[in-house]
Amino acid sequence: MTMNRHRQSRLGMRLSSLRRRAHLRREELAQRSGISADLLQSLEQGRTCNPKAKTLLGLARSLNVPVTDLLDCIAADLEADGNA
Repeated sequence: MTMNRHRQSRLGMRLSSLRRRAHLRREELAQRSGISADLLQSLEQGRTCNPKAKTLLGLARSLNVPVTDLLDCIAADLEADGNA
């Protein structure tokens, strides 16, 4: 999926919002999720748009949300970009 560099992804906005609501620093969420802080930053900023299922599962568990919440964001981004 190609993302417009001037628009943050829905997934990125959702992850950032959930992380802040949980009062977690990027490094803390990344460690809990089993990913690097660089990957989390890239996801939040919309530079990485196709995370692995294992990544999404780890993030969802760490943020205490259903993985479908994150998948819905990816689907919405794909649809907005005309890739659905």
